[in-house]
Amino acid sequence: MLFFIKKNRVLIVFFVFVLLSAGCSSVLTRTDNAYDTVQPGVYSSTRNDFKIMTSVAKRDYDSEIIGVESAVFTFAALDTPLAFVLDTILLPFDLLQNRRDGEIAASIIQKYLPEYYLAKNPNSHKEAESYFFLVSPKGEQINLGDRFMTDSGHYVNPKLDSFLRQQSIKIETADQAAEVVALIDLLVYGRLLGKKWTYQVVKQTDSWSVSKISRKSEKDTLGMRCELQLNASSVLKNVIWR
Repeated sequence: MLFFIKKNRVLIVFFVFVLLSAGCSSVLTRTDNAYDTVQPGVYSSTRNDFKIMTSVAKRDYDSEIIGVESAVFTFAALDTPLAFVLDTILLPFDLLQNRRDGEIAASIIQKYLPEYYLAKNPNSHKEAESYFFLVSPKGEQINLGDRFMTDSGHYVNPKLDSFLRQQSIKIETADQAAEVVALIDLLVYGRLLGKKWTYQVVKQTDSWSVSKISRKSEKDTLGMRCELQLNASSVLKNVIWR
């Protein structure tokens, strides 16, 4: 036995490395340390590997991997079969988690946009950041676009503001402010905040300031602070990210 291990130690080390790497991939795509790493749905790590390989093949990737493209592609290719096995083992957990997320998302929509409903994005296997999309009473998909930076340095989304003003959403408590930010995440990103994060809400004179902070450290923040600006009747009129 010892002779076999010594003779094949390079092969064994390589196999263990690939096995652990596959485990890391499966954990990474199921943790919620950032929006761009969480991939709802099933077979998330397998989809992530295919996404990486496709990006390298199309030369559509971040500048951080320039010079190591071949290594990244090879790693993803080696990781794929083992990721597939682990994804299959974790399939029951993923299905339960997706059902839970869907129920929470649906309850938020029902509370603040009762005439609308959520549907699963059929392209969520390609667009990991967009798992849900909003559907109007007429059955039309609602696209509220993305935010952009103003000359003042903060971000706005006029299309979103216009839509929310039409809904006359009243915000009087911190819990409501947190729920409305969750609603905005659903409308803009098609996803919910992960379990590792929570909302920190601060009341201003005519607005609510909502930050996403780590439950563990209570210091680390996720993304930008969201400011919900209100009119004199405490009805939401604008959303600003700072």
